[in-house]
Amino acid sequence: MGALDAGPGRTVLIGRRDECRLLRELLDAVRADDSRSLNLLGERGMGKTALLEYAAGAARDVRVERTSGVESEMGLAFATLHQLCAQMLDRVERLPEPQGRALATAFGLISGSARDHFLVGLAVLGLLAETAADRPLLCVIDDVQWIDEASAHTLAFVARRVSAEPLGFLFAARQLRAELHGLPTLRLGGLDDHARASAAAVGRRQPAGRGGARSGDRRDAREPLVVAGSAGRRGHDGARGTARGRGGAPADRSH
Repeated sequence: MGALDAGPGRTVLIGRRDECRLLRELLDAVRADDSRSLNLLGERGMGKTALLEYAAGAARDVRVERTSGVESEMGLAFATLHQLCAQMLDRVERLPEPQGRALATAFGLISGSARDHFLVGLAVLGLLAETAADRPLLCVIDDVQWIDEASAHTLAFVARRVSAEPLGFLFAARQLRAELHGLPTLRLGGLDDHARASAAAVGRRQPAGRGGARSGDRRDAREPLVVAGSAGRRGHDGARGTARGRGGAPADRSH
């Protein structure tokens, strides 16, 4: 699924109205120099990636850097982090020399075997802050269950330390990574009967290729349907067990 048009009155995820509102609020906070992080959790087919696409589409005045975990790269230290930071490495020279050296070593840009993970964390924090100073920055990480351990520790380190920066993080996973415990968390539930019926009805009316699906298309009934031009339609919340978390974002504290 490509980036979605999240302009007012243009796109909505049926059954995920409240979740979309929370994502817009997160983006508004980032624009106002109030850093936010959010874990999106749900089983396969719950629409996590659709919500990430929605957020990316709504972040029109925000720089979005995206990556996703790859199961075959879980044993490669810093693989996911390198992919996330690849377009920002021209700013490494602005970091304090020990941090820049640690990050360059971790990414294989210079020789060295000793990797100080604390310095790498500080370097990534500084690198993202430098980038966000030019334009608000949203880091979107999908399939977090498959990111390598070093990247997970570093991203959690950074997400816990940003506060007054135009910088946000969205993590999506099937299950909460231990490294990300304590960050605001939103658990996605399946769509209710009304939302499923609405999605099916709109899908039958909407032509293929315009953000929806024809009635004959195969899809998981739990996953929200993307509908263009229907933001005014009534939707239902599919979230479960949410509360207020750090920074005002919804959080599940049941762990």
